[in-house]
Amino acid sequence: MPPRDVTGRDYRFSEAAESSPRLQGTRHASRGGFLIVTLLMVAISLFGCEENLAPRAHYDAVPFTVYGVLSPDLDTQSVRLYVPEDFPTLGSPEPLDVDVTSTDLYTGERRAWRDTVLVDPNGQHEHVFWSPFRAAFGHAYRVEVVRRADGARSVAEVRIPEPVTVRIVNEGDPLVEVLIEGENIRALKPEAEYDVDIGDCQIVRNRFSYQGRERRVEDGWRFTLNLVVDNRNILWDCVGITQFLPTPCPPYYHRLRALNLHVLIGDAVWDPPDGVFDPHLLSQPQALSNVENGFGFIGAGYRIVAPLRPSEEALALACFIYVGGGDT
Repeated sequence: MPPRDVTGRDYRFSEAAESSPRLQGTRHASRGGFLIVTLLMVAISLFGCEENLAPRAHYDAVPFTVYGVLSPDLDTQSVRLYVPEDFPTLGSPEPLDVDVTSTDLYTGERRAWRDTVLVDPNGQHEHVFWSPFRAAFGHAYRVEVVRRADGARSVAEVRIPEPVTVRIVNEGDPLVEVLIEGENIRALKPEAEYDVDIGDCQIVRNRFSYQGRERRVEDGWRFTLNLVVDNRNILWDCVGITQFLPTPCPPYYHRLRALNLHVLIGDAVWDPPDGVFDPHLLSQPQALSNVENGFGFIGAGYRIVAPLRPSEEALALACFIYVGGGDT
């Protein structure tokens, strides 16, 4: 079946288109599906703003601009394809004179992708090429776009990271060191999600970003989860109190039902400048690109939601008490 749109816009098909309590070494299946694609495709909405774009001559210098992501989260892989005459103005509903294929470099399996035209509420057309398969963990893929008329070609190679291990590497400290362990990976957009009760005020899925604070280490990526600061922000969200938590903690503490890590695991080339994934970069040629003889970016990765369980001592120092019962 054709791919769902993942940018949150109201598209219609063109008539011309083809039809243990503590996590210690546990490996996690990916979740989140289209969330990772949404991160990448937000950039598409910027193309209508000329101030965000490079001069037209840059786009004319290559045969294609391609955006997409391959992921084991998705049962259908897709890329958005633009040709110089249409980009950055989103153009024609007519079929493109191109072939898009993918090759699994581990198995040799080659797939031809189909073209579907999507139409946004402004009547602009976008060509989405897609193929119904689930990318495999640890496999490398080559995506090729070839213009039939003259053989002009744009190519990108990506590798789906293996499943990662998430664990806490220190004990008894409210500055919790979280290790995301894996080879040739990039941890992107880590977020800590708390499910907390404070008296009669219940905070569900109160999430704090740690983007830009992750750091590369020999066996993967680490970041420091600050239980004290996060609890202070939870208190502010709940009752509007901004001061530091009292010492000693109040007698009722704050009841922690669950603590989860949300993070995007990308391949090693998905390494944005300054470590911060900014979709605005994708509207600039070569700012973040892995397309040979072309512009754009094809990512590879998946999202995980991993439960974290700091020690009771670490939680107590941050005025938490673990009670369980929340979503993981």
